[in-house]
This record gives sequence, structure tokens and C-alpha cells, in this order.
Amino acid sequence: MAVCLAGCGTVSSAGNFSGEQATVAKVIDNLSSYGTSHQASNICNKILAPSVAAKLKAAGGTCDSVVSDALGNVDIFALTVQKVQITGNTALVTVKSTSNGKNEIQTLDLVHEKDGTWRLNSFA
Repeated sequence: MAVCLAGCGTVSSAGNFSGEQATVAKVIDNLSSYGTSHQASNICNKILAPSVAAKLKAAGGTCDSVVSDALGNVDIFALTVQKVQITGNTALVTVKSTSNGKNEIQTLDLVHEKDGTWRLNSFA
């Protein structure tokens, strides 16, 4: 989980999608932006699903402190959304992360919350 929480680059992917897929891609763009600028509080309060934030808190400390530690321990890299698949209230997002010239494909799981926002639910 620390890989995506820390130092994500600010490459924008939302413009490559439309409708609800663009909304989901924007969440990943925001994660990248908040990670790059070490905004742990915004990641906890605006990106992570409440259940994920609670699990981080249960792991020790506050969500902000756990995320802040992760942000300080990972090299800066870029996230690019390659695919968004929405099924009901969940979205699977395939992203390419680049760190120190090395590319990695990851799948992120987002959930559509009751307040209408998409939040990062888990890392598949």
C-alpha cells in the first residue's frame, strides 16, 4: 500500500476518460497530487475509504501519521490510469506506476460511498 500512498507524480489521467470513469480517474490524479505534496491528511480524508483509514489507524497511530510515514519512505513516481472498470458501486482501476525508470502495473479498488464520492477501498 505504501507504493501508491507515497510520492505519486502529478500526471493527469482523468482527461483520457469521460463520465463516471473520468470521476474515478480524478481520484487517482488527486492521490498523485496529494502524495507528491505530502498531504497525508487529504489522502486520509478525501481519498481513502473510511474503512481503510480506520484500518490504518488500528495499525498504530493516526491515519495521518501512518500515511505520512509512508510518504517519507518511498521514492517519487508517477501514476497513470490505464483502465477504469465500473461495476455497480465498485471500480477497478489499472494504473501504471513509474519509479526510478521502472514501470509496474497495479490494480486499485475504489468504492462509491453514500455521499457520492469514490474512495480508495483496497489494493488488489
